[in-house]
Amino acid sequence: MDKRRFSTLVAQQLPYIHSISMASAYSQEELEPLLSPRFMLKQIRIRENGEIELIPYRPQSINVITNFIYPLTPQTKPIIGLDILSLKLLDPLFNREYKDDFVRLLKAPTALHQTVTRPFDLFGGGSAISINQAIGERLFNDKVYPQHITTLLIELDDFRNFLANFIGNDALRIQLQTEQGEAIWFGKRLAPQWYEIAIQEQQTYQLLGRDIILQSEFGFGLKQINWQLMLVLMLLGLGAIFYFNKLYSVIQRKQRNLIAANSKLTHNLKTQSDMLEHISHELNTPLTLISLANQQLQKGEGNDEQTTHVVTIDRQLKKMTNLVKHILEVKTAQRLSLNPQPQDIVAHIKQIVSPFKAQFAQKNIQFLHIESHVQTVTTSYDHLSLEMVLENMLTNACKYTDAFEWVELYLNLEVGDGEDPQRYLVVNIDNAHDGLTAQQCEQIFTKFVRINAQHIQGSGLGLDIVKEVCARNDWLIECYSGVKPYVAKQFGKDGYVAFKLSIPV
Repeated sequence: MDKRRFSTLVAQQLPYIHSISMASAYSQEELEPLLSPRFMLKQIRIRENGEIELIPYRPQSINVITNFIYPLTPQTKPIIGLDILSLKLLDPLFNREYKDDFVRLLKAPTALHQTVTRPFDLFGGGSAISINQAIGERLFNDKVYPQHITTLLIELDDFRNFLANFIGNDALRIQLQTEQGEAIWFGKRLAPQWYEIAIQEQQTYQLLGRDIILQSEFGFGLKQINWQLMLVLMLLGLGAIFYFNKLYSVIQRKQRNLIAANSKLTHNLKTQSDMLEHISHELNTPLTLISLANQQLQKGEGNDEQTTHVVTIDRQLKKMTNLVKHILEVKTAQRLSLNPQPQDIVAHIKQIVSPFKAQFAQKNIQFLHIESHVQTVTTSYDHLSLEMVLENMLTNACKYTDAFEWVELYLNLEVGDGEDPQRYLVVNIDNAHDGLTAQQCEQIFTKFVRINAQHIQGSGLGLDIVKEVCARNDWLIECYSGVKPYVAKQFGKDGYVAFKLSIPV
């Protein structure tokens, strides 16, 4: 197809096309016979004030000259005969290292037939995108240049207007970057009125290796809302303000009532706690006197009925004494003042455990203090807290283990999982038992909860004290149940309940 006919068809379909041109490579010998008054050679010179002017050009050894342009107008006619080598276009496009902001034409002599884009300033003013396609090869000074370059200039203002009409939004802007990285915007931003808000949408597209940003704006305000809708929205707004003001007043009143009730409850609890502590202390004295008198009665002679009454009194005295003891321990745990001191904690544990061996032996319980590789660990901890916790756990193990059964205590060192590099000394106390469910293991630390202990004396406070003291010291206490397959045959139970105390060291 004829070049002019093809250019005419393209320009008719794409109204934003500024011009279509072709430049070809000529040697000096090939170019001189073509020169005439209609085909004069020109090159560009930029003045000091930045203006562009065309000056005569003498043929060089290699020349890339514009020999066709459409449409031929007074603005485009000077392009005929223009040597585009003087535009410093070919070297940046064809013989330059690759840059991210545009596609290099020449990666190898066999990869010349490619298309690139480039921002372009028009002679008559304005800017365009230059789409350049290279065809053929020409070697000069060890550099490969295209034989022909076809250039399509898209005038950006016209292109913006075309897209704005296409999408029906005149508030459309186009942005592209120059080869120096400067951002150029085409089109005006929306200037919303005081009663409007601007809603903006922006998308980035690729045009043959160059980013083009399209930004559209839409003003939304009173013009788009009729008066009936405005009236409904106003009434709804007033109703919402009235409702939330009333709701806020109700919430404030309820909050004041809750603060007052909480303060009163705190005061009452403290009063009850102090009274309970006072009563517990006061009970200790008569209980001690009654216990001494009962011991004297036990030494005397009496009939069987008197002996039965004395035994009953002794049993109830022990029950009341243990209850008072646990109440005082609860108060001690609540008011416990921590005083961590460095010491060998393994030696301290052995010292605490030692008195309990006789207690287990008295009940015919085999107590196994299993020696491990953990011989000595010096760390800083609160000594009173450790004594309270272990004494309650050992007392609980002795109380809930049947005669002729077993209790084990052993130590080991563990390191936290995952991101926790903390090292822990773990104290394990296992006692023979029929076993507990997972739910019962969770409930066992609850105050006054006693599981399967109808015939065992106790207050249900010991393990609650253990949990509270551990929480105060950032220790971990767990309860679980299971079966030991290696229990000796002389014992009747292989089920067990275990308590695991983990102390950071």
